[in-house]
Amino acid sequence: MQQDVQRQEEVKADASAFQDSSIRELFLHAKAHPKQIDGLLGSIADFLDGEADTYKKGLACIIAGTLVEKGGDPAGIVGAVVRQLERHLILLEAYFQQDDELSLAERFQTAPDTVKAQVTSDFVVLATMTMICRDKQARIELRQNQQLIRLIEELEEQIDNLHFVNIVLGSEDDLEVVALHPETSTGIRLRLSMVQNNFHLFTRSWDLSFCVPVHNALTPQAELVEVLSCEQVKAWTEKIVEQWEKAR
Repeated sequence: MQQDVQRQEEVKADASAFQDSSIRELFLHAKAHPKQIDGLLGSIADFLDGEADTYKKGLACIIAGTLVEKGGDPAGIVGAVVRQLERHLILLEAYFQQDDELSLAERFQTAPDTVKAQVTSDFVVLATMTMICRDKQARIELRQNQQLIRLIEELEEQIDNLHFVNIVLGSEDDLEVVALHPETSTGIRLRLSMVQNNFHLFTRSWDLSFCVPVHNALTPQAELVEVLSCEQVKAWTEKIVEQWEKAR
């Protein structure tokens, strides 16, 4: 992973990109010693923030994303991955500004880092998704990065899966909702994160035993704020009925 890629033929986006013995050994070590995954993620974060080949950094991002999927804590790595996403998108902006008539080999000869970023863009984007879906603070900080937001909005139609990063950034965190069951005078107040729209809110409200999400990163992120008293349930019910009647 330390050596720079000098030839375009070495830049791969399929499974052969991960045949390096050091990558296989890393995953075997993580499988045998799951408690050491966070330490491995810390080392990858240092690698991403250091001086290294753009292609190798792209590979490192998807490796980190896989380790997070295996139970690693994203908190120690997500910042480095987001910074790499920004570096990749800057290079990709330059890539798409190049002459369309240029072959990939010609692009590599004149601006190799742009080609390396293009080939590994999906690796970095998917790793970013994996981590920001699990880390609310990372989403909050990313939304404040105007340069990165601009790049995402400008390039989302040209880069696979970048649109989904934009959707996550457009979601709402810390949304408080009240769930009532007037017949039994019971209710709760919840704080939800990563809610995209009313449909998404509704589907996320189902008990997991009934509606199992397709991906554990998208499971409902709900915090119980308060169990409502009978008086509070009555007051909320009367308020809802009043608003409904006014809207008729």
